[in-house]
Amino acid sequence: MLQNVSSSVKMDLYVTTPGQNQSEIFFITLNNNGREITADAYERTTNYGPYAICKDKGVETALCVCNKSVENCDFFNPLSKHLGKIKVSVANNLVSQATNRDMVVKTFPYNINNDQCMFVIQQTNSAGITYDFVNFCNRTVELTFNIETRNLVHMSKPSATVQLRPLDMRFMYAGVEDKAGVKWAAKHTVTVV
Repeated sequence: MLQNVSSSVKMDLYVTTPGQNQSEIFFITLNNNGREITADAYERTTNYGPYAICKDKGVETALCVCNKSVENCDFFNPLSKHLGKIKVSVANNLVSQATNRDMVVKTFPYNINNDQCMFVIQQTNSAGITYDFVNFCNRTVELTFNIETRNLVHMSKPSATVQLRPLDMRFMYAGVEDKAGVKWAAKHTVTVV
């Protein structure tokens, strides 16, 4: 259980690199103000220069851990042939394969220009909740996400506006139980901008 006091924790974070047998090491500082846990500062202690060839546009190389055998974000995605043709049942199947099995999963479809191609994935268990967005539309979609909670500590911002390119899947929110034994609640809204 997280206490309602301000605190700061410094730690090493080990991230296993995709397609390689090594870990990247970040020295990070986490701050807890009683309602949110945020990353304040980071320093990468392992060499990140080699990742410049595979990082997505807009990602700082110092934060990137990607598969160096795949050059940048412009590689062919086998799902691209399904853009604009994804049915809810197909999306639910694809989403269920990518989600955590220890959590209860709900998928919320959203219409973009009369096409049900944008999906919000909600995963819950007794300890908290997460939200991810998946864009199966054939164009970039901009969304605003808001969440109101009770007895949850925000692990990410409770409100954000994001752009998702076709076939993007983006983590949006996580909240964890604040007081053990006290039921938590959450209600989200999504607006297409």
